Amino acid sequence: MLLDEYLFLYRKGQTDAKEKNMGKINLLLLLFMMFNVQAFAQEEVIWMHNDYPPNRFLSEPYFGEGDCDSAMLSAQEHLSEERHILRNYSFGRFLKLLKSKPNYCTSCLLKTPQREEFVLFSKPFNYSENNMLITRASDAKLYSPYLDSDGKIDLEALLQSKKVVLATNHGRSYGAYIDSILVPFRDTEAITTISSHSSLQLMFRRLVTMQPYDALLGYSTELIWHSGELKIPLKEFAIYQIKGIDDFDRVSRIITTAKRAQIVF
Repeated sequence: MLLDEYLFLYRKGQTDAKEKNMGKINLLLLLFMMFNVQAFAQEEVIWMHNDYPPNRFLSEPYFGEGDCDSAMLSAQEHLSEERHILRNYSFGRFLKLLKSKPNYCTSCLLKTPQREEFVLFSKPFNYSENNMLITRASDAKLYSPYLDSDGKIDLEALLQSKKVVLATNHGRSYGAYIDSILVPFRDTEAITTISSHSSLQLMFRRLVTMQPYDALLGYSTELIWHSGELKIPLKEFAIYQIKGIDDFDRVSRIITTAKRAQIVF
């Protein structure tokens, strides 16, 4: 569907979610329940804080205004006896540090079975949309055969068709369900993996110029932000929800820390 149609349905979904008590959970109460200040042996808590708009902003004029920034700052307020330090790590390096450093934290890390092996996840304190397929509006007819009656796309069938090349970020998880679909196609021509150092904004720019891929995965909020920064009209894009997953993700906005930390949940 075109983006304006999706946004209408997404906003309606947010309203429906609130009516079903799926809205934002009281973050302050959850943080009191989740964190035990005395649990950290170190007097320092290291927070990964890289530039990942619109979720995290590393510099002015938007420093601290992303959703993940707000979650981090709220947690810091309630861990008032600790000294909080922001570090700008690459995502891959930070995940490695989480495996061995009990005083490393981050906010808004997507929960997956693989990460649960070495990471402690808090209870969800917010809800968000799931990752979606984003492509050029001019190619919309190409995707029609793979849409179900609800307008959601069968990602597995699309990749099997070999009619498009999908771009993914190295090291990024798109959620357990989508990740499981991608695995068999990782070493095929259906997927091209972009270095984690490549900015998402650059990926959107290349998508519009038709090189070297046809679609990518991401959130509509990422599309809205980066298209605005690039001054590319939103009507140039089409966006599709993935068949097989809910419209909302209950666990994507979470505080995490290394599993070695003795945090009380």
